[in-house]
Amino acid sequence: MTSNRVDERAPDRGSIDRATDGAPADERSHRLEAALAELGVHAQVESRDALAIIALTDDASPSLAVELRRACVREAQRAGFTHIALEIAPRPRAR
Repeated sequence: MTSNRVDERAPDRGSIDRATDGAPADERSHRLEAALAELGVHAQVESRDALAIIALTDDASPSLAVELRRACVREAQRAGFTHIALEIAPRPRAR
């Protein structure tokens, strides 16, 4: 069985404060959402310190190409995150 896991790590940049560029969590989340939207990736981003939780909002998320996942990691790094969690299962809709 082959894995679709992309092994990408942000370079070690020291403390969380330096890694997150000092910007508020909401600002970094919005910045990452906008960057991902430019790549055609529709997602909601939640920030927990240096971790970006990226919840994909489209139904094609399980087939997200390796190159696109790498782009997600790169954009998260640019937005000041050191780690990402990529949720690929669609979230249940509110009733």
